[in-house]
Amino acid sequence: MTRHDRLIEVRRATTQDATQVTAVLVAAFVNGDLGPWLVPNKRDRRRMYQPYFGMLVRHALEHGWVHITSDGKAVAVSYLRGGGQVIPEIPEYDRRLSRIFGGYAEGFRALDAAIEAHHPDDVEQCYVQFLAVNPDVQRRGRGSLLLDDLHEYADRLGLPCYLESTGAGPTALYDRHGYRPRPSFRIAAGGPELFPMWRPEVDAGVRGTSVSAARVPARALSQWVEHPPAKSCSTHGRGPRQP
Repeated sequence: MTRHDRLIEVRRATTQDATQVTAVLVAAFVNGDLGPWLVPNKRDRRRMYQPYFGMLVRHALEHGWVHITSDGKAVAVSYLRGGGQVIPEIPEYDRRLSRIFGGYAEGFRALDAAIEAHHPDDVEQCYVQFLAVNPDVQRRGRGSLLLDDLHEYADRLGLPCYLESTGAGPTALYDRHGYRPRPSFRIAAGGPELFPMWRPEVDAGVRGTSVSAARVPARALSQWVEHPPAKSCSTHGRGPRQP
């Protein structure tokens, strides 16, 4: 870790960051564990991931939480989900998948269906959809920095966190951050395996009170995402689910 790494901070991403957030997701996940199964040819995968992640980033910026490190090299995408909290659908999502991926769209539909079928929607949670670090700075603290920042907010509200990991490397990171494994599942018969992980809520004075019932999101969420606590890097990290 360099002196520069130790000066990295986390902030809320805005619409002006959409291109950079998309670029980090593409760079981090083009070699992800699921990539060869979803789109076998790497050149095609990189080309198709650009509009795919661009679509997801624009949606998350409007409906979720997107955070980025001050050097623009690592991002986290998360949502409030479960316990009555529903993530709005992306308009014309199925048609757009077909337009982006052509015949490969079926793999992404299978991925989405498997994730939806196994998601613990009975409990209100912070759902960490993506955690991505640019390959040239991986294992230099940015992934952990983003997780620490996200967990600080979740702990304030007594929220558990949930994500899907894709392999041993990311799973080890999440284990160090308090996540515990849940039963794994396959995307489809003979397809890649996903490893769900759950980080229990921490008692912050609101345990047992749902976020919606406490009327917290509109107030506490806006305060936190606009003025997230600044931290310096400490450990290494990579991302969860990797298309």
